Amino acid sequence: MKSILLSLLFIISSTPEPNYKKQTEDMIKKFIELSEGKVVETDFDNVVVIFEEIKDEEHGRAVGLCYPYPWQPKIVIDTEWWNKWYRADSEREQLMFHELGHCILNREHTEKKEVENFSDWIENMLFEMGFFEKKGYLKDGCPSSYMHPYVIGSRCIEKHYDHYIEELFNN
Repeated sequence: MKSILLSLLFIISSTPEPNYKKQTEDMIKKFIELSEGKVVETDFDNVVVIFEEIKDEEHGRAVGLCYPYPWQPKIVIDTEWWNKWYRADSEREQLMFHELGHCILNREHTEKKEVENFSDWIENMLFEMGFFEKKGYLKDGCPSSYMHPYVIGSRCIEKHYDHYIEELFNN
């Protein structure tokens, strides 16, 4: 048992540094392809994608940010979140597509982030208990859009991938 744990620790600690540039380029190519002509390569001429630790109190626990400057849109991805060994590639792609949704498609979040009042809290509780459907969510409880303000789990992404892509580019 001890040797298995040591082997696992060695594998995790010896994992090579991720190739952010290659990952980003691959995801942008896929984003362009999935857009079916709504987005073209030249839309990305000035886009900058930076991987760094996000320590911004204004954005809380954000793992991705878009600064949609007209002269050079900038996306920041939190390296600590991105590099977790258990992070699914579908979750990384969803985060990148979400930030591209802000910076390239000019999309806003589909839902508000925080519970703002007691009424919101009651609505959330009743939804969680299965009493009614909630705006912004599918019947099974998965968010209805990649532009949901939180990262969507791999279970929902795999189950509703086609829906998410359709909604991202056609709303």
